[in-house]
Amino acid sequence: MGSKKERDEIRFVKCPECNYEQADMGRGVQCEECGYGPMPTEGDEHGD
Repeated sequence: MGSKKERDEIRFVKCPECNYEQADMGRGVQCEECGYGPMPTEGDEHGD
């Protein structure tokens, strides 16, 4: 069984428009800084 820290690890993604880094909150989310959307998810960045 994994630790709680492993399960709750926060992943971050970078906005391709303004390079602002924010928590990966899934698909369809806009950048908190510039409004670009949808933000990429970690899976998108790694080709998963």
